[in-house]
Amino acid sequence: MPYNNNSFTEDTDAQHSERAHTLANGIGDHGADLLYTAAEIADMQGYADEFDAAYSVQIEETADVDAIREEGETYEATEELRKVFDDAKSYYIQAKNHLLNYIYSISKPDRIITAYGFHRDSPRTYSGLCQMLHTWIRTHESLVVEGDPRVANDAIITNLTDYYHSLDMMVRERNKEKEETTDAYALKRAIFDEHTNLLRFIYTLAILTWRDPDDSRLGLLGFVPASEVWTPGQPEPQPEEFPAWPGPTGVFTLRYWGEGVVEIVYGGVQESTIGWLHRSVPGAEDWIEVNIHLPMNEEDILPFREMHVPIGMWEYRFIPMRGVEKGVASFARIEVV
Repeated sequence: MPYNNNSFTEDTDAQHSERAHTLANGIGDHGADLLYTAAEIADMQGYADEFDAAYSVQIEETADVDAIREEGETYEATEELRKVFDDAKSYYIQAKNHLLNYIYSISKPDRIITAYGFHRDSPRTYSGLCQMLHTWIRTHESLVVEGDPRVANDAIITNLTDYYHSLDMMVRERNKEKEETTDAYALKRAIFDEHTNLLRFIYTLAILTWRDPDDSRLGLLGFVPASEVWTPGQPEPQPEEFPAWPGPTGVFTLRYWGEGVVEIVYGGVQESTIGWLHRSVPGAEDWIEVNIHLPMNEEDILPFREMHVPIGMWEYRFIPMRGVEKGVASFARIEVV
């Protein structure tokens, strides 16, 4: 939804981007009136691209690590991790019961139960199972050195160790990707906050300079003149309606920014939950998946940028998705030089 007031901190990412682009287009004509230097004006003209690039990175990282089952979409890395967890947990419980029966058959249970970690409830988290597997392996090694017979056989320990290493590696990778997503969000948010402060300063400066909160030039800088500000109780401004399902989207254009960066501008389709983006060499049958989770809510749609695209002619394909159901695809070509 387009912005309809000057509450900059309450803007969605799409609204913030729209303000920044409007400012970039208008500040060249009116920045001198506000006594901004040519260098300051040039910086403001780059803010929109800076924010859009940070937002694109966040969306790309989020798509890579999204652990939520949504409308039939389950991401491969999460599904693989869940399978390893389920298999490892099942094996752990069976092996635990087997060893407990053996321990009870030869001696009265004592601290060895606690040493193995068997007094705890069954693990419910990835890291919890990792810890229990590690505790068992470490205790096993100590008891073998002491010559204590209350240990599992080598085959069981080998299997437990394999599960531990597999699960530990996948959990570490998952946590790393989550950190990258958090870093991408933090960067985008920092840029958002910096731009919000700038917008607030430019807005107050413009009103003080032009001495009119209803000056039409405010609209050319990403602001809303006083008489056009929407207030609660008034009819909500009607957004432009998306094409009906199954589409295609009414907007799908490409722009090359240089240095391997391709910007994809797309629109929504009614009832669509996500957008699916691919590229391919024109005429080839195989498509390279670019992004599997482009947002399709109006307030979240922003230009998406693919980085490090190889040199050559490329065809992009955009498919609106309704759960697992595919809509009508859109195609566009661009040359990367």
